[in-house]
Amino acid sequence: MADREYAAVAGRFGQYASGAEKRVTEVTSSSGSTLYRTTFTGLSRERAVAFCNALKAAGRDCIVR
Repeated sequence: MADREYAAVAGRFGQYASGAEKRVTEVTSSSGSTLYRTTFTGLSRERAVAFCNALKAAGRDCIVR
């Protein structure tokens, strides 16, 4: 399931995700549902912000740190 989630993100936003370090973790919410958190590192701040904006425009959540 985690690999499928990553493939969906990387496939749609490959121009931003290429070359980045990535990690998918499974998170269980307090309500018991399972969520997948995909973390990308190694991007410039400018590229990370552009990636985040593209994710938000597609209805996904994103945080740049």
